[in-house]
Amino acid sequence: MGQRPRPPKLVPDAVYPGMWRVQWPDGRLSDMTNLARAQDTAACFIETEERHQRGAAEAIRRSAVRQNAMAGAVANEHQHGEAGGELMLPPAGGEFG
Repeated sequence: MGQRPRPPKLVPDAVYPGMWRVQWPDGRLSDMTNLARAQDTAACFIETEERHQRGAAEAIRRSAVRQNAMAGAVANEHQHGEAGGELMLPPAGGEFG
């Protein structure tokens, strides 16, 4: 896939001892918070990034499967000289009889 973003870092607040900030991959700092909340925030960010990575990989896989299916249908059409099945639409009433 693509390059993974740097994980966020936990940095102690410069003024208040015992308080922390999350330094995001782009360098920005979060609001000040306690250590437990800062750790949870960083963990949620990492989990979300991993979910996005998996989603992108799945989208690419589905696209390849669709392209292969379309290529197979076209090859079958050329081989057998037919366009496959007809598209069936429901009548105006909305249901098939």
